Amino acid sequence: MSPRSTTASGRARPRRCSRPSSPQGADPEDGMDETVQVAVHLDEGDAARMRMALNNIANLCAHYAQAGQAVAVELVANGPGLALLRADLSPLPEKVAELAADGVRFSACANTLRGITRDEGAAPALLPAAQIVPSGVVRLIELQRAGWAYLRP
Repeated sequence: MSPRSTTASGRARPRRCSRPSSPQGADPEDGMDETVQVAVHLDEGDAARMRMALNNIANLCAHYAQAGQAVAVELVANGPGLALLRADLSPLPEKVAELAADGVRFSACANTLRGITRDEGAAPALLPAAQIVPSGVVRLIELQRAGWAYLRP
Protein backbone atom coordinates (compact mmCIF):
# COMPACT_ATOMS: atom_id res chain seq x y z
CA MET A 1 0.00 0.00 0.00
CA SER A 2 1.20 3.55 -0.62
CA PRO A 3 2.62 5.64 2.21
CA ARG A 4 0.28 7.92 4.06
CA SER A 5 0.49 11.67 4.35
CA THR A 6 -0.35 13.52 7.54
CA THR A 7 -2.99 16.09 8.33
CA ALA A 8 -2.31 19.39 10.12
CA SER A 9 -3.03 17.56 13.38
CA GLY A 10 -0.33 15.01 12.55
CA ARG A 11 -2.78 12.16 11.98
CA ALA A 12 -2.15 9.84 9.06
CA ARG A 13 -4.58 9.94 6.17
CA PRO A 14 -4.67 7.64 3.16
CA ARG A 15 -3.63 8.96 -0.22
CA ARG A 16 -6.52 9.91 -2.41
CA CYS A 17 -4.62 9.62 -5.68
CA SER A 18 -2.24 6.93 -6.82
CA ARG A 19 1.23 8.05 -7.81
CA PRO A 20 1.78 7.08 -11.47
CA SER A 21 5.11 5.35 -11.90
CA SER A 22 4.98 5.24 -15.69
CA PRO A 23 2.58 5.98 -18.52
CA GLN A 24 1.62 2.31 -18.74
CA GLY A 25 -2.13 1.90 -18.84
CA ALA A 26 -4.24 -0.84 -17.33
CA ASP A 27 -6.08 -3.31 -19.52
CA PRO A 28 -9.25 -1.55 -20.78
CA GLU A 29 -11.08 -4.90 -20.55
CA ASP A 30 -10.85 -4.63 -16.73
CA GLY A 31 -13.64 -2.06 -16.62
CA MET A 32 -14.20 -0.38 -13.27
CA ASP A 33 -11.25 -2.16 -11.63
CA GLU A 34 -9.02 -0.14 -13.93
CA THR A 35 -7.13 2.81 -12.49
CA VAL A 36 -8.49 6.05 -13.89
CA GLN A 37 -5.52 7.94 -15.36
CA VAL A 38 -5.70 11.68 -15.99
CA ALA A 39 -3.06 13.97 -17.50
CA VAL A 40 -3.66 17.63 -16.65
CA HIS A 41 -2.02 20.18 -18.95
CA LEU A 42 -1.11 23.60 -17.57
CA ASP A 43 0.47 26.02 -20.04
CA GLU A 44 -0.91 29.31 -18.72
CA GLY A 45 0.62 31.51 -16.03
CA ASP A 46 -2.67 32.96 -14.79
CA ALA A 47 -3.16 32.29 -11.06
CA ALA A 48 -6.89 31.69 -11.54
CA ARG A 49 -6.17 29.03 -14.19
CA MET A 50 -3.62 27.40 -11.86
CA ARG A 51 -6.14 27.36 -9.01
CA MET A 52 -8.76 25.86 -11.33
CA ALA A 53 -6.37 23.10 -12.40
CA LEU A 54 -5.51 22.20 -8.81
CA ASN A 55 -9.16 22.34 -7.75
CA ASN A 56 -10.09 20.05 -10.67
CA ILE A 57 -7.41 17.61 -9.52
CA ALA A 58 -8.56 17.70 -5.88
CA ASN A 59 -12.19 17.20 -6.92
CA LEU A 60 -11.48 14.25 -9.20
CA CYS A 61 -9.26 12.59 -6.57
CA ALA A 62 -12.01 13.03 -3.97
CA HIS A 63 -14.66 11.70 -6.37
CA TYR A 64 -12.78 8.52 -7.20
CA ALA A 65 -11.67 7.99 -3.59
CA GLN A 66 -15.32 8.17 -2.51
CA ALA A 67 -16.23 5.72 -5.28
CA GLY A 68 -13.48 3.35 -4.15
CA GLN A 69 -11.69 3.54 -7.47
CA ALA A 70 -7.98 4.19 -7.92
CA VAL A 71 -6.94 7.30 -9.83
CA ALA A 72 -3.54 8.41 -11.09
CA VAL A 73 -3.07 12.10 -11.88
CA GLU A 74 -0.14 13.89 -13.44
CA LEU A 75 -0.04 17.64 -13.99
CA VAL A 76 2.35 18.59 -16.79
CA ALA A 77 3.45 22.24 -16.71
CA ASN A 78 5.13 23.93 -19.65
CA GLY A 79 5.50 27.47 -20.96
CA PRO A 80 4.00 30.08 -18.63
CA GLY A 81 2.28 27.29 -16.67
CA LEU A 82 5.64 26.31 -15.21
CA ALA A 83 5.26 29.27 -12.80
CA LEU A 84 3.02 26.99 -10.70
CA LEU A 85 6.05 24.81 -9.93
CA ARG A 86 8.61 27.60 -9.41
CA ALA A 87 9.63 28.14 -5.79
CA ASP A 88 9.89 31.90 -6.37
CA LEU A 89 6.63 32.41 -8.30
CA SER A 90 4.08 29.76 -7.39
CA PRO A 91 0.90 31.30 -6.01
CA LEU A 92 -0.18 27.91 -4.58
CA PRO A 93 2.85 26.07 -3.14
CA GLU A 94 0.87 24.65 -0.19
CA LYS A 95 -1.83 23.21 -2.47
CA VAL A 96 0.84 21.65 -4.73
CA ALA A 97 2.47 20.05 -1.67
CA GLU A 98 -0.89 18.79 -0.39
CA LEU A 99 -1.79 17.18 -3.71
CA ALA A 100 1.70 15.71 -4.08
CA ALA A 101 1.29 14.14 -0.64
CA ASP A 102 -1.96 12.63 -1.96
CA GLY A 103 -0.02 11.03 -4.81
CA VAL A 104 -0.38 13.55 -7.64
CA ARG A 105 2.70 13.82 -9.84
CA PHE A 106 3.88 17.26 -10.98
CA SER A 107 6.04 17.34 -14.12
CA ALA A 108 8.04 20.38 -15.20
CA CYS A 109 9.13 20.80 -18.82
CA ALA A 110 12.93 20.86 -19.25
CA ASN A 111 12.59 22.81 -22.50
CA THR A 112 10.78 25.60 -20.65
CA LEU A 113 13.36 25.49 -17.87
CA ARG A 114 16.18 25.91 -20.41
CA GLY A 115 14.45 28.97 -21.86
CA ILE A 116 13.94 30.50 -18.41
CA THR A 117 17.58 29.82 -17.52
CA ARG A 118 18.71 31.52 -20.73
CA ASP A 119 16.41 34.51 -20.23
CA GLU A 120 16.99 34.99 -16.49
CA GLY A 121 20.64 33.95 -16.34
CA ALA A 122 20.06 31.20 -13.77
CA ALA A 123 17.96 28.09 -13.41
CA PRO A 124 14.89 28.70 -11.25
CA ALA A 125 14.39 26.65 -8.10
CA LEU A 126 11.38 24.36 -8.30
CA LEU A 127 8.98 23.24 -5.60
CA PRO A 128 9.99 19.91 -4.01
CA ALA A 129 7.05 18.13 -5.67
CA ALA A 130 8.23 18.99 -9.20
CA GLN A 131 9.91 16.35 -11.33
CA ILE A 132 11.63 17.44 -14.53
CA VAL A 133 10.64 15.72 -17.77
CA PRO A 134 12.57 16.27 -21.03
CA SER A 135 9.59 17.83 -22.81
CA GLY A 136 6.15 18.70 -21.48
CA VAL A 137 4.37 18.17 -24.79
CA VAL A 138 6.14 14.87 -25.40
CA ARG A 139 5.18 13.74 -21.88
CA LEU A 140 1.55 14.56 -22.63
CA ILE A 141 1.72 12.59 -25.88
CA GLU A 142 3.24 9.61 -24.05
CA LEU A 143 0.51 9.67 -21.44
CA GLN A 144 -2.27 9.98 -24.03
CA ARG A 145 -0.82 7.16 -26.13
CA ALA A 146 -0.84 5.00 -22.97
CA GLY A 147 -4.57 5.67 -22.54
CA TRP A 148 -4.57 8.56 -20.09
CA ALA A 149 -7.43 11.05 -20.31
CA TYR A 150 -6.38 14.62 -21.18
CA LEU A 151 -7.70 17.57 -19.18
CA ARG A 152 -6.88 21.20 -19.88
CA PRO A 153 -8.73 23.40 -17.40
